[in-house]
Amino acid sequence: MSSVRSRHPALVSLGSVAFVRLVAQAVADVAGLRTVEFTPEDVALLAFEMSWWTTPGAKVERIRSELGMPPSRYYKRLGELIDSPEALAHDPLLIRRLRRRRGYDDEFGTPASGRPHR
Repeated sequence: MSSVRSRHPALVSLGSVAFVRLVAQAVADVAGLRTVEFTPEDVALLAFEMSWWTTPGAKVERIRSELGMPPSRYYKRLGELIDSPEALAHDPLLIRRLRRRRGYDDEFGTPASGRPHR
């Protein structure tokens, strides 16, 4: 990363978070990924996904009560955020874990993938 900054002096003044966001956006542009607008609701959704298992209760009920949205909307938005460079820049560990999990589900045909189990 320092070699990139030395070749591009304008990046030296950016903080590390801004630099990661800039790189994520550049990668998304090159790869042709669509970006999504990152809202405070998205931040709350990612924070919930990071910590929902720490307190007792059904996840579906907690989605409704804490986030005020139906589970179908939650999972749809979470799927969009998993592919978002903004979300990756916001919480790389969570997004990478969710991407791995999605790949695992797809590979083995678990219920989350929608494919029949082998």
